[in-house]
Amino acid sequence: SWITHIGPIEMSILDPRLSIQNLRETQFLLDMGWDGNDGNQGFKSTSQPLLLLLFGPILHNDTLIGLILLLVDVLIAVAIYSISQRWIILNRSMEDRDVRLEKSMDDTIRPVFLWVFGITLPPAPPPPSWSQLLVVEEEVIKISETDGNDEIGGGTENETDVAVSKDNVDATTAADEKDSVDNNAVDKEANSDSEATTTVKNAQPANGATNDTNVKLSEYLKSLNARQSQHRRDAIIHYSSLPICASMLYYCNPVSILASSSLGSLANIGVMCYLTCLWSAIHGQVPLTMFALASSVFTSATDWWNCLDLIIPFVLLINVHSRSSSLTRTSVMCVVFYGVWVVALLGILQIADGTSTFQLFQSQSPQPILPNMGIRWYFDQQMFVQYKAFFDAIFNVLPLCFGVPLAVRLWRYPMEMATILYIVHVLYSPTVTLYNTSAIFPSLILGSSPRTLARARCTSLLVCIVSLPMTIILILLNYWMWMSTNAGNPNYMWFQCLAYMVFWSLIMQEFLMAVMKRDKALRMTEKLMAQAAEADGESTIEK
Repeated sequence: SWITHIGPIEMSILDPRLSIQNLRETQFLLDMGWDGNDGNQGFKSTSQPLLLLLFGPILHNDTLIGLILLLVDVLIAVAIYSISQRWIILNRSMEDRDVRLEKSMDDTIRPVFLWVFGITLPPAPPPPSWSQLLVVEEEVIKISETDGNDEIGGGTENETDVAVSKDNVDATTAADEKDSVDNNAVDKEANSDSEATTTVKNAQPANGATNDTNVKLSEYLKSLNARQSQHRRDAIIHYSSLPICASMLYYCNPVSILASSSLGSLANIGVMCYLTCLWSAIHGQVPLTMFALASSVFTSATDWWNCLDLIIPFVLLINVHSRSSSLTRTSVMCVVFYGVWVVALLGILQIADGTSTFQLFQSQSPQPILPNMGIRWYFDQQMFVQYKAFFDAIFNVLPLCFGVPLAVRLWRYPMEMATILYIVHVLYSPTVTLYNTSAIFPSLILGSSPRTLARARCTSLLVCIVSLPMTIILILLNYWMWMSTNAGNPNYMWFQCLAYMVFWSLIMQEFLMAVMKRDKALRMTEKLMAQAAEADGESTIEK
């Protein structure tokens, strides 16, 4: 078979089970009366029956197949752009909560890199008066936050509960406080930050300023200057340009161009089915969403039950669009429609293509996993036979364990959850290629908010992205030495594949941590605001 003699480039980009060459070989063997098994080598045809049914009549027309694959790539780019634009519109109502809470959010948990996407943080609250920063004789005064609408000036002292001993505060200190207050109101725009900084610096009292007070004031001035610098920075990429960037990142990617135009890869059809799921889910169309999900099973190298966890984010996305319907009703509809479409497609294959192709799909013989960019092939080829069933169960069941925990923790962020589950399925798939992993970057931009990306650690992402090309080169080199020159060893290649998967896992982990940081910061701010409101209510009742 031709799949046992592919070169390093084909190995890294092409999934042999999803290729025109494999469809042609399978069709030839079926025409010769082959029953699906090769008695000499034990190989089983891994061509998906739906692809064989669709491309069977045109397998010898390379021009038509090339045009179809080009059209699929164009549709993928258009779908990425359309989904991104639609999600930005739906996400505005969700981000109103972020904008409201960021006004009172502590600087240590704020998304400081929002300026990269052209989003400015709310202005800083007015600087505190010296009555709030006063520290007398090693007694640290607990400072209460001033209201954002209060003015600094007019001889008014902030009426805060400052526990200061009457023996330590004298009349001269109170007079200095009154003289230090500015008469100008604090503007909420970015340009007022510098004026507020100057006001605080000039408002230092002549007496009573201890070292602790200066430390407290310097920390506040650093925070104020940080917010001021964020207002002055120009955006690197505006958030309104993210849809077109994600679309071009896929369409102009040399890996996707080489896979479709030169190598005849059919993996883009599965990606198109996944994007159709997202597009129909954010438009609230349950039947189309589940049909696209069922079609992705028959056009990619996955089992029908391996995509069950993806139903969870699709249910949440559908519920975002149609808030009137209950979550339980939407979940039941999605499960029922998914089962109906799977059975319907199996019936269509049975009727249209006959028993032979149906038997290929139902064959119980294990699918061979050839060397690729992932790690699963090593457990299939190099492990003892009695352990293969164990590792197959681990790799098949483990991706399904992430759906429910992510839904419990990230139910407010369904698009981010769908992106994480998609990456998990790509990394745990039997055949990992550069084409599948290169589609991760557009999906990260497509399925996340700028407020999520702004919380990712740039250093970790940069190290992983820079390290990926080196692992790719070493994988290709070790594969060539192993297969062509017989001077290599599969262990060398597998360790590079392991490093490749580790770097992608770290990128996914960083994205997951960014989502959790955003959710945790919003929850903490809501809790602190509720406690402050409760304390204000109790003090009002006492008065």
